[in-house]
Amino acid sequence: MKEKNLKKIFWSEASLGGLILGLLLFGFLYLSYRWEWSIHHPTLASVTETLLIAVVSYIMARRMGRLRGAEGFTYGQSMGFILAMMVFTGIIYGLGSYLMQVVIDPEYYRNLYEATLYNTLDETQAEQALKMRQQMNRFIQNPGVMVLSGIFSMLIYGGIVGLIVSIFTKRQPENGQTQNDSTAQPE
Repeated sequence: MKEKNLKKIFWSEASLGGLILGLLLFGFLYLSYRWEWSIHHPTLASVTETLLIAVVSYIMARRMGRLRGAEGFTYGQSMGFILAMMVFTGIIYGLGSYLMQVVIDPEYYRNLYEATLYNTLDETQAEQALKMRQQMNRFIQNPGVMVLSGIFSMLIYGGIVGLIVSIFTKRQPENGQTQNDSTAQPE
């Protein structure tokens, strides 16, 4: 397969996977908000989010491996694909987080933040942290900052998941082809 065509397929599939995963994570974020899973069942919410990332990453990386055909799909290529997908996921997830925290229900997230602070810090420290947060709200609740934060967190989180997923999605080249020579003919 031509290198130019592979790049086009790579980015097309990475953006599709990122869109799907970003929408699923936003949907889960919204359901967690509506049913208060983040408050009452934080471990369940975290495990579910991780499973969503792992399953979609696996499905999309396997799909990309099949699209590469006889050329194979190395561990590094799988990791690169998953990380590219996480950039797109982070954009969607960052925009979704902005919608949740600024548009849909800013009070809920403010209350969740306060409850977390008062449960983990003493009262004086919690009040100081709240004052700092109020001063930084304009910066923190900027859509650009939230998108960048979403991209960064998805690269870290998705990268860690991708380390494991890539073990299962790599494929050897068929018929003796090498990764660098896609025009090699079988003997």
